[in-house]
Amino acid sequence: MLAQLRDPVQGPPIERRRCHIGDFESAPRFDLALCVFTVVSYLVDEAALRAAFRRISGSMRPGGQVLVDVPARALFTSRRRRTALIERTVDIMPTAVPGVFTYREGIRLQRHGAWRCYRDEFPLRWWSDRAVLDVAASEGLQTARCITDELPPTGGEWWVLRTDMTGAP
Repeated sequence: MLAQLRDPVQGPPIERRRCHIGDFESAPRFDLALCVFTVVSYLVDEAALRAAFRRISGSMRPGGQVLVDVPARALFTSRRRRTALIERTVDIMPTAVPGVFTYREGIRLQRHGAWRCYRDEFPLRWWSDRAVLDVAASEGLQTARCITDELPPTGGEWWVLRTDMTGAP
């Protein structure tokens, strides 16, 4: 995706930033922000979720909109897939903290007759829609509407949030 942004086919270049959302700062304000691809699941405690929405809210113009997807609890399950060229194992294991999981992924990929292995592990959290929307509201992002039924099924809920039209926090 970043490569696509570097070389836009039409229009002005799009400014890109790569950082943790809790560290994001921007002088220009935005009309639209996307918080998709299960981003909220990577924020494993309320302080991180709150900091993210505070930064997003502070970066928006009055009346700006934020699109957020909140993955369903059913997605937090282990799975395995094997073909002649790839073996993928995803283990999602509960931790001692309710709602927090360890995501462990292993991939074996056959390329040019040899197997290559990749591994990754990190914490994830399942958040209820209500918890996400309540934290967002406390940081100045009000629920405008749910658009889940307007999109193909993805295994989560999709919400449009909006900043105050006057720019008040």
